[in-house]
Amino acid sequence: MRHVWLVVWVAAGCVNRTGFAPTAQHPLPSTGDSGSDPSLTDVAPSEAEPGEGPWGDVDVLRVPTLALGQHGACALLQSGQVKCWGADYRGQLGIGGSNVGDAALEMAAAVDLGSGFVVASVAVGSSHSCALSAAGAVKCWGSMRGGRLGAYYGWGMPSNRGDDAGEMGEALLAVPLGTGVTALQLSVGDAHTCARVTGGSGVKCWGENNLGQLGLGDTAIRGANLAQMGDALAYVDLGFGAAPAQVSCGSAHCCAWSGSGGIKCWGANNYGQLGLGDTANRGDQGGEMGVALPTVLLASGDNPITVMTGGNFSCALLGGGAVKCWGQNDSGQLGRGTTTAVGVSAAQMVDALTAIDLGTGLVAVELAAGASHACARFDNGSMKCWGRNQVGQLGVGDTANRGDAMGEMGDALPFVDLGPGATVRQIAAGSNFTCAWLVGDTIKCWGANNAGQLGQGDTRARGGSVNEMGTSLPALTLLPAGMSPVVLSAGGEFSCATLADQRAYCWGRNNLGQLGLGSTSRGDAPGEMGAALKPVDLGPGVRAAAIAASASYVCAILSTGDVKCWGDNDRGCLGLPGGDRGDELGDLGAALPTLNLGTGRNAQSIRLWSDNDGYNETCALLDDGSVKCWGWNYYRVAGVANPNVMGDGNLAVDLGSGLTGVALAKGYGHACALLNDQGLKCWGFNAYGGAPGLGYLGLEDTLNRSGDDPAVMGNNLPYVQLGAGRAAASVVGSHGGFFTCAMLDNHDLKCWGEGANGALGQGDTRARGDELLEMGDALPAIALGSGRYAVQVAAGNRHACAVLDDGSVKCWGLNDRGQLGLGDVANRGDGPGEIGDALPALPLGEAAVAVAAGAYFSCAVLISGAIKCWGDNDYGQLGQGHRQAVGGAPGELVALPAVQLE
Repeated sequence: MRHVWLVVWVAAGCVNRTGFAPTAQHPLPSTGDSGSDPSLTDVAPSEAEPGEGPWGDVDVLRVPTLALGQHGACALLQSGQVKCWGADYRGQLGIGGSNVGDAALEMAAAVDLGSGFVVASVAVGSSHSCALSAAGAVKCWGSMRGGRLGAYYGWGMPSNRGDDAGEMGEALLAVPLGTGVTALQLSVGDAHTCARVTGGSGVKCWGENNLGQLGLGDTAIRGANLAQMGDALAYVDLGFGAAPAQVSCGSAHCCAWSGSGGIKCWGANNYGQLGLGDTANRGDQGGEMGVALPTVLLASGDNPITVMTGGNFSCALLGGGAVKCWGQNDSGQLGRGTTTAVGVSAAQMVDALTAIDLGTGLVAVELAAGASHACARFDNGSMKCWGRNQVGQLGVGDTANRGDAMGEMGDALPFVDLGPGATVRQIAAGSNFTCAWLVGDTIKCWGANNAGQLGQGDTRARGGSVNEMGTSLPALTLLPAGMSPVVLSAGGEFSCATLADQRAYCWGRNNLGQLGLGSTSRGDAPGEMGAALKPVDLGPGVRAAAIAASASYVCAILSTGDVKCWGDNDRGCLGLPGGDRGDELGDLGAALPTLNLGTGRNAQSIRLWSDNDGYNETCALLDDGSVKCWGWNYYRVAGVANPNVMGDGNLAVDLGSGLTGVALAKGYGHACALLNDQGLKCWGFNAYGGAPGLGYLGLEDTLNRSGDDPAVMGNNLPYVQLGAGRAAASVVGSHGGFFTCAMLDNHDLKCWGEGANGALGQGDTRARGDELLEMGDALPAIALGSGRYAVQVAAGNRHACAVLDDGSVKCWGLNDRGQLGLGDVANRGDGPGEIGDALPALPLGEAAVAVAAGAYFSCAVLISGAIKCWGDNDYGQLGQGHRQAVGGAPGELVALPAVQLE
């Protein structure tokens, strides 16, 4: 059996698993001591890039993230593994105390964080590293000096963790954050760590504090003993009035961004890095925090959407893609054509602080900062770097600084050359080196390499001489041969999966060519699975990074970011002229065109909805954060009257001024987008003629929102209310299209829309979202059991399944065909006392890492990589070589074999 590696996407506003949902093409805030902190892990969706985010109607929980520190780096792979390389003099790599990457064949080992610790993001400092779990727990390793690990191991214990055997895994203690407090996002400085957490003012920090970097009104360290942690560790008082959306830490200062309250910074301020017009530290004595802490002095029209901190400087990414920086500027890291520090005087801030000139027509979507250099990723998948360049960290083929003299920025600033056709999906910066994660799942690094931080098996710097970038710069090898991310998607009555080598396989119903194998079903008779099941032909050498299935057609995002679709083409849902594709020989392979999504545009994620009557509709989140839809469009979900004009003529949906998507959900005649401001908006169909009992859009009414009507779209389209201070971390639509679910930044799971058969998990069959006072705090979270919460959810026709934080799976709603896997055909969630502890976990034999839901069946990817499916099986969608349903009789799941794909 070929193993399937789950893509666990932590979605968040910048979406990571922590509360801000990043998308691969949207700001994944970079922070960290001289490094970037894509640890924004608001388990939320994804800025997903091919192979990285929620695909189809399967939302995943882990955003692959790349985090760089002073002399080392860590990558969270979609398989769930954390791999680190570079300097390990304090155990900060967590694999034994020896440098990794400076000699050949050293990149195989993964960091052991213990059983049940499902990693959502990683962050790296100068001599310690931290990981955030999907459950909101934090573990740190490396140097214990100054309490920076936040966990106390007892007097006389070794001063480092991770440099000796027996110190990682179960022996590595979680940071005690306080009773009921869980982490949403991490950022690591030189010698301290901050976490955006639940409760209080939303931020807790520990470690060294000589300059007030913990923001607690003194200079005392925290984390050196248990008495300083847990409930005794005070929240940082930021005076925002609400929890911030992001925190980012530099060498010895931190900044927090609130969507409505601007940016506030504290700690060291010797270079004006706090942006307050002086050089006085903040947070090192009483009376300096809370409402007394001013916001950064930006111009009144500025609209920051992320903040990023470097060594001793800070930058803000503004709505519209502009960038402004302040603080130390000795190497031109502020990009202003001088070496004068900015922020030490009020006269340098506000209107005097102009945006960096990065070049004509370029829109920044992500920032990263090192000790003295910075980089921006643009909406076209390119990147530029400026500032210090003594070892080639700017990646421009020389060692001359950029940004410290006039005439070096704007169009004169070279793009980083990563090779022909390279598209950057994430950037990160260490002290004096830089890395980019490219579409196609490769990582390239350049700059300093004294400790092997470039992962090339040597200590030779790269990027500072001609012929060292582009095709001459090798990609890192982090995955063993044949192991790469895989995604599972359930269609109406069929299933599809991409395996480790990114080949796509589909099985089940095939009446319209949705399997891409002619017109015969597969999986409903003996001898059709395993080696007999052929992969979908996408063309010579073409592989699928992700796949999305609906009732009657399939779309795949290729490793290049292009999209191909096949199956039923009613209403033009395939984005191609003519009839169905895949039901006849010669339809696929090189003969199947890629979709025209617009000049220079690729897909970040794609969502489908269809039924067996041909009401087919497709929406894609593109790499610039725009949303385009095509197909049925009866309720104008596409935002245009004729959505089947593809390319530049298919206009993007108007989501509002400065708003772009970071994740997408699709239902019957409507769509929902998680936005870059952490809000959630839904538009399209909401009820039949104003009839009660639906409320798909969650707007407490039954008014349709026609996507081409300016009166109800853009700034006039209301946000879905999920509760005071709450934001969605991910969103998923149901296969039936009748309800929508969102996982929130505090781990709650809420669903709204039609409640038939208990699909909303509320112990009744009542709809939610169609009447006043049904959303927000009035909408209860689904009870999943004492202390348990969902880390991923999938929705079928009128049922849903969730992977919980302990790896168990629970399903509720309609169960007429055993789709809940509970050994009977009784619904769950439509009557009182059926959810919570009363709802059994499924006997799958091992922990699950993802679930998918078809119309009347369900599937899970297990931690071993096996796939198991149960429920309706009329067309062989369970892949068992027969047509008998599974899951509706006692013991059937215990005896259920895994699907054989090779």
